Amino acid sequence: NLPFPANIGPMVIIANGHLVHSVGTTDVPSDLFSCSKVVTGMLAAKLIEDGTLTGLDQTVPNTVPGPWGANYPGDSTIRDFLTMTSDYGLSPYKPAGGQYAYNNNGIHFLGEHLGQGRLGLPAGSMDTAVSQELFSVLLHEDPVQFNGQWGGWFGGLKLSARDMARLGYLLMRGGHWKGQRLLDEEFVDGLFRAQVPASASRYPGAVPNEDTQWNQQAFTDILPGNWSYGLWRVGNPRADGSFTRLAAQRFRGKR
Repeated sequence: NLPFPANIGPMVIIANGHLVHSVGTTDVPSDLFSCSKVVTGMLAAKLIEDGTLTGLDQTVPNTVPGPWGANYPGDSTIRDFLTMTSDYGLSPYKPAGGQYAYNNNGIHFLGEHLGQGRLGLPAGSMDTAVSQELFSVLLHEDPVQFNGQWGGWFGGLKLSARDMARLGYLLMRGGHWKGQRLLDEEFVDGLFRAQVPASASRYPGAVPNEDTQWNQQAFTDILPGNWSYGLWRVGNPRADGSFTRLAAQRFRGKR
């Protein structure tokens, strides 16, 4: 029920921890584009779980370089960035959580805060951060690469389909891997509910039908009720509002 074309392939199907079917070339890394957003969220959830971060409501200070420069007041939380309500770089600026916009630059700034500010890595090291913090436990079969922004602009993280499936399976297992909790429980549970606050207003855009790194208006318009922490709702929700199915959407509608 979202306006994305259903482009398919490559694809892997996992059942009970085993790859049972695949389509296409599953061992070659490809750009994840906006699927990089949920991986950024998963990295934050891992750092919360291991105590590096205190929780989703920890503020993200202006201590690393970012697209907005020195103008970011440092008042938005990890939750604000993941729910697209940080207001990072938007004009007119509203306090964190006040309005929503599909903001690639905001996710990129959050990622650099995690990589540079929390892990001490050089700028542009999403591949190293994900390898070090997630795939050191999950393991991977193919190269982990990165180009562009943490939110996926210019390509983002590059993974093979079979390695991406490990991340998906980690979420299916509630953030557990081989008996170990790897991801923060609040983050994983929150993936299955809409997270854009009802009180937040829609960012109108700097220009009509804006399509920039600050605001992709077509996606901004469908955030409420459909977006959690980097994942979109697919199909109708349950009676209690929880999501039955989720998808990470990338360039040209691939999931």
